[in-house]
Amino acid sequence: MEETAAGAATAIARNAGLGSAAGAHCVEGANHGRLERDAYRIEKLVFQSLPGLYVTGNFYVPKSATKPLPTILYLCGHSPHPLGAKFQYQDRAIWFASHGFVCLVLDTLEFARWRAFIMARTT
Repeated sequence: MEETAAGAATAIARNAGLGSAAGAHCVEGANHGRLERDAYRIEKLVFQSLPGLYVTGNFYVPKSATKPLPTILYLCGHSPHPLGAKFQYQDRAIWFASHGFVCLVLDTLEFARWRAFIMARTT
């Protein structure tokens, strides 16, 4: 049973591009702007989690932050809305930032984008 689980874990890691070279990858990131609000700010971030796989997100930071703070990693889905796919989730990140937490809301990869990434790496 352990051999089967280990083999499955290895196959999943390989298919996700997490082979032995994954540890050598340096995560490259950039800040693409800042939105100032009364009690917090939003940093617009993008980084490569794997070579060629870009992840975007919003980093909510309390304005009063002067020391390291507890951090929330918030993963949400997408929901159609005229003001953006994450509009219906923003109130949670705002609440966290307004109550002394740092909150990183990552844009999740939908199945089609992940499949396209895997297909591009294997062809």
